[in-house]
Parts: sequence; C-alpha cells; structure tokens
Amino acid sequence: MEVNRLKNSNETEVKGIKLNVSKYAKENNISWSTAKKILTGNNVRKKRVVKKESKLAPYYDIIEYKLLNYFCSATSIYYFIKDKGYSGSKSLVIKYVKNLKKVLHKKATIRVESTPGLQGQVDWKESMTLVSKSGEKFTVNIFLYILSYSKFKYLELTIDRTQPTLFSCLVNAFRYCGGVPEEIWFDNMRTVVDKHDVNTNVVIFNASFLEFSKNCQFRAVACRPFRPCTKGIVENLAKIMDRLKVFNEEFSSYEELDSIVRKLNENLNNEVSQSTGKVCLEMFNNEEKEYLCRINLDQFSYKTNRQVRKVTNESMINYDRHKYSVPVEYIDKLVEVEVINDSLHIYYSGKEISCHELSENRYNYKKEHIVQILEDVFPGKSAEDIEKMATNRLEKYDLIGQRGGNKNVR
Repeated sequence: MEVNRLKNSNETEVKGIKLNVSKYAKENNISWSTAKKILTGNNVRKKRVVKKESKLAPYYDIIEYKLLNYFCSATSIYYFIKDKGYSGSKSLVIKYVKNLKKVLHKKATIRVESTPGLQGQVDWKESMTLVSKSGEKFTVNIFLYILSYSKFKYLELTIDRTQPTLFSCLVNAFRYCGGVPEEIWFDNMRTVVDKHDVNTNVVIFNASFLEFSKNCQFRAVACRPFRPCTKGIVENLAKIMDRLKVFNEEFSSYEELDSIVRKLNENLNNEVSQSTGKVCLEMFNNEEKEYLCRINLDQFSYKTNRQVRKVTNESMINYDRHKYSVPVEYIDKLVEVEVINDSLHIYYSGKEISCHELSENRYNYKKEHIVQILEDVFPGKSAEDIEKMATNRLEKYDLIGQRGGNKNVR
C-alpha cells in the first residue's frame, strides 16, 4: 500500500486520497501514529510465537545414553523416565527414539576414508554353530582383520575370544599381510577397552593391550558404542557368515573346518571388492603392502602352540593317539591342549581345566573325573560306593596301560 506523509501537514495520502490523521486522532482520543495505522490498515498485530520446550527435553541425555550403551527399546525408556518425573506421552518418546536411531544409523554407515597403510579394523563373529557330517555341533568364533584401503582380509577360526587369542590372531594377521598399519580400529571388546565414556569419548585401554600395541607399533582406536567403525566391516562379516553356512554337514573335525575358513579367506581376497571395484589381493600388492610397517614379530611371545580338541562323551580328549580326561561339564566342548615340560595342559576359554603327564597308556583318567561320571550315571549310589567303583575302574585302566606300555595314570 502506498502511504505518504505530506510535508508540513497533518494529512496522510493513501493511494492518492488525502486523509486528515490529526483530526481522526483527536476525535478518537488516540495518538497520531495509532490513527495513521488504523487509517492505512496497518493496525493488525502479529501474533508472537512462543516456542515451548518439549517435556522430553530434560531427558534427552538419559535417552541417548540408554540407547547408545544398552540398545534399550522406546517403551522401556518411556517407563524408565516416567519414574523419574517425565509427564509426557509414550508416543512422544517413541517418535524421538525412532528419529534418534535414524541419525545414529546414518552416522554409522558413513565409510571411513583411508590411505594405503593407514588403517586396519578388527571384529569378531562370536558363537557361530556349525554341524559336522556326524551331526556334532561345533560352536566357534571367526576373527576378522581387514585393511581399510585395499579391503585385504585375514580370517581365523577360534574357540574363544580371550586376550591371548586376540594377540595371537593379530600377530598371525600381521604375518599374513607382511606388516602393520599405522592404526587399528576395535569395537569396545573387553580384551581391549577397560572403559569408554560415551559422553566425553574418553577411552581407557587395557594395560596389557596397550603394551601389545606399543610392541607391534600401531595406534589403537576404539569405536564409539553403537557406532560401528564402518559399514564395510559389518558387510564383510555378514558375507563371510553366509559363505560358511553352506559347509554345514560338510566337515568331520575342527581341523577340516579350519581348512575351510582358510580357503574362504583366500577366495575372498581374490574377489573384486564392491567398494573399490578392484581385486583385493591385487590392490593390496600393488598399492598398499609397501606402506605397512615391517617389524620383527619373532621377538615377542604372542604366538601360541595350542591345538584344539573336542571333548568326547567319555569326558576325554584325544592327543597323539591317547586319551586324557577332563571334568564332565566340558563334554562336547572345544578345548585347547598344549604340552609344557612333558605335561599336557588342557584349557577352556583360556582357563586351565586339567593337566596330565604325557603317557603311553591308552586311557588316562583322573580319579575325580571318574567320580563325576559315576555320580551322573548312578545318582542313587552313596559316596562310599562311588569311591569304590572309581578305584576299581582306575585299576582296570592301569591294567590296560600295562599291556600297552608304561603305567602312568594320575
């Protein structure tokens, strides 16, 4: 609207029509400026928009913490904050959690750009169960190490995820690749990280792990909880698991399954990576291998000589054509065996569960293991009867040992 205040006049011109603002103001007992606004149609007040704080705002930090650290559902979070004073609706919490998950997922799928020799990543696929030809179930873990630039991989079959196993797998990966990258990214596994504050992103690494990383000359990086290092390593793990499932009922022993994993490792490295469009092995050899740091890994005692065995229904393991007993709770479990100073040490998840002197006897039972078996087989027998039966069984095994070699049952 065209509005002009005429010089030396109390009049205002609106679209060519002269209006006496002063007269209108006097007649209505209002100010000249108010009268002008009325006459020109500019007296409509704009509504002031007051943005109210969401009832959920005081609980944003709690919600993110529970979601990041413990993957809690929106419903469980709602009832949790309700007890803390939240008075809003359940639907508001569900909507907020849904949007927050989208943001976190978007951040998680951003790939980490890398240069040759800069970065490696580590992850585990834990407790994967495969079935042998005879129907036996083998619950195993898959260690995955991948160089971010070339996507060159190292896989290893393990029966636990203890720290010594992690160190051994990493050393084997470094040998396989011929060197060590500048940094390695880890999920927040207990064998690596003692504490990770999600609010400050302060990471406290395990002391033994820090010593290992210094010896092997790489910098450790811990991924933030609920935020995987990259989408790529997740995709690779999923692909590896799919490729292994087809081998159900196609192997007879742990050793055969280990050979299958090694062959799969070789095949994956000879395939074209979806992210680079190049064969992983060729890209590794031509563009990345020379940038890895070469160190003398033989100076460290991280390599293990342990072998894997499966505990039979007799509560025994086979080693060098002889059988040695373990506690009955380890029947059907995978254990590790290692010879130290003419003694056979048997471990489960890194913990020693039995020890025998090496023997020429076919069967080598410890009395306490026979007692356990007899208690399971004859639950109604008294402790005295079980003791007599155990002693009798041991004498029989001694006689068998005498026929086959030296008597040496503990």
